Amino acid sequence: TLARAHASLLRHRKRTMRLPLLSRPAAPHTTSPPSVEALFLDHGDNANAYSVAFDADFERHVSERGVLAHSHFLGTTMAYFDPLCEDSDRNALIDEFLAAERARGTRNVGFWKISRPVAAALAERGFRIVGYGSEHDLQTDQLSLGGTAMRGVRRQVEKARRAGIVVTAAQQVSAGELAALDRRWLASRPTLLGGARFEARRITRRPDKRRVEPYTTRVCARRSDTGELVGYAVLDHIYKDRQLTGVGLSVIRFDPEVDGVGSLLAYEGAHHVAREAGRPLTLALGESPLSVRPAQARADLSGDGDVAWSGALEAFFELLYARGNFLYNVRGITEWKRKWKGAQLSTTYIAVDARAPWRHVLAVLALAVVRGGGDAVSYTHLTLPTKA
Repeated sequence: TLARAHASLLRHRKRTMRLPLLSRPAAPHTTSPPSVEALFLDHGDNANAYSVAFDADFERHVSERGVLAHSHFLGTTMAYFDPLCEDSDRNALIDEFLAAERARGTRNVGFWKISRPVAAALAERGFRIVGYGSEHDLQTDQLSLGGTAMRGVRRQVEKARRAGIVVTAAQQVSAGELAALDRRWLASRPTLLGGARFEARRITRRPDKRRVEPYTTRVCARRSDTGELVGYAVLDHIYKDRQLTGVGLSVIRFDPEVDGVGSLLAYEGAHHVAREAGRPLTLALGESPLSVRPAQARADLSGDGDVAWSGALEAFFELLYARGNFLYNVRGITEWKRKWKGAQLSTTYIAVDARAPWRHVLAVLALAVVRGGGDAVSYTHLTLPTKA
């Protein structure tokens, strides 16, 4: 009996030590946590904040410090995007989450698409870091099609306008229209064995196509003569201190036979929301995945102390960027976003707690293929400031 107890203790210690040690224990809860919706409105100041708060695929760790979205697959937990919290509470919230995962018996933990401050905090806690992509942010009051800088975007927008495409905000779009557009879009995707079409699910967002979700704007592109739907985009609202500060281009789909619709949706959609708000806003075009080379990512984080880098993921991402374009058009996405001159770029990172992080990769792929196990977050429509 004593031998079995000793062996059980050793197995428990081995399992729990797979997670990086906390730099310090998190203080216990002292107050009731705020609602996720309130945390979003107070701290949702980045393009992925909407997903952290409301995407039904995620589970959530919620405390009085903030909220952190995550999913769990075969003993591995992946947290997604920056937590919604005060900057001063970020490290304690991370420690609290790691402690909860240790208590849960989680084998490995990783963090997907996080900002530099979060990556630096995790590096201090023993995680291995890898650069992933670049976020592109522009200001609507500086977003003009004039001059030579935006010539590439201007040409695309003008092609769509000459084809008689107009963009309007839409409260509802019929299921039949969306299904027809999806079929045309999917027909342009790569073909796998057996003739099946490949569609990589966006981990960042799974929109509700039946309705316009709260804290979002949907814009549609139609032919002016027939009214045919040729594209739509979902713009997630971005908030800070309950003030609308921007929109994130989270979902976009268009007829591949009609040139320039994607650029027209992004350009006119952002200006539409800014006009409704009565002030300039940020347009977050989203991320260019796999666009950051390892040397650049290391240089960007070099001033944040000693960092352990994940050489395995760096090599894997380099291979995907070079050879995986037939599965997901990462180079095409990067080239399109580079046409939007004047964008402020910021590097995103991934953090893992293992030298061979293949469990983390499988956890991300699992979420990309099937729905996660989270619950939809309800909206209570909290009071917001009036227009400026």
